[in-house]
Amino acid sequence: MLVGHVVDRLADSLAESQHEVVGLVQSGTRPSRRRASWPCRLTRGTWGILRPRPSGTALAAARHGVPWFDYASRSLDAAYERWLRQRAADVVLVFGMDWLLNASLLSVPALGTLNLHPALLPRYRGPRPTQWAFYHMDLRPGVTIHFVDAGEDRGDILHQRQFQIPAGTTWATYFRDFVEPACVELMLQALGDLADGTATRRPQPALSPTARARAFPPEEYARLIDWEGWPVARVWHFLRGAPPWIRPVAQLRGAPVWLDWQVGAYSEGGSTLPPGLVARTRAGWRIGCRDGEIHLEARWHPASLLLRLICSSR
Repeated sequence: MLVGHVVDRLADSLAESQHEVVGLVQSGTRPSRRRASWPCRLTRGTWGILRPRPSGTALAAARHGVPWFDYASRSLDAAYERWLRQRAADVVLVFGMDWLLNASLLSVPALGTLNLHPALLPRYRGPRPTQWAFYHMDLRPGVTIHFVDAGEDRGDILHQRQFQIPAGTTWATYFRDFVEPACVELMLQALGDLADGTATRRPQPALSPTARARAFPPEEYARLIDWEGWPVARVWHFLRGAPPWIRPVAQLRGAPVWLDWQVGAYSEGGSTLPPGLVARTRAGWRIGCRDGEIHLEARWHPASLLLRLICSSR
């Protein structure tokens, strides 16, 4: 059984293997500490009604003809446990879960609960490992398959894989070309090991060499950049790795709120723009850095203009 923000590629690969998928679960997201204003909530709700989009997990469940459960919040723990016991799953697989599962839920699957963590544990324990790996410009990241226990990403490790990524890899490319293939292969290997009794568990050290990979609000994204200290290549890599739900460029000085951006190439050798300032030059839109400039491509999205204008005023 798969729980979390399920990657279609993983669900499809498991369904085509010798392992039976008995259910798919869509988890919710960690609630924001900052409550959006009522105009922002109203606009988002209206847009959701006008353009309803079924979750990828629900579509995958329908495609494979298996039950689906919407685990939208912790208040559904009891209902989810009942549903899980009805499925009689031997193993629960978790990917992208935004909260810790309680002991009662962990006791249900006979062979345990496995998590697919997009980092080389014990590095980057926490809910946002990928964003912090991009923050540190870690070009040798990896993935880990480990057992879930009461701690946060502290359970015994089954399999790991490290890979090399090019500087400036985008978030979408990183998951499509690196994380997803490794997770699929390692998870199938882990399930096979559990099925034939050859799984080897490797305990994790108590301490992590990196700080907790905490979640942070979108408005903090640009503030994490050390504009005076980072070279342009590091700023560029961090912005290129921004996840699709974060618009860090729109939070920089001088960036028009009604434009979407694609982070292009960068140039070294100094800049006439102050570090962190977005401006339109003769050569196009640029972000100033201490030792160069980052090139931007502006994109106009009129359908979402109203939402951004209202939400930015909260």
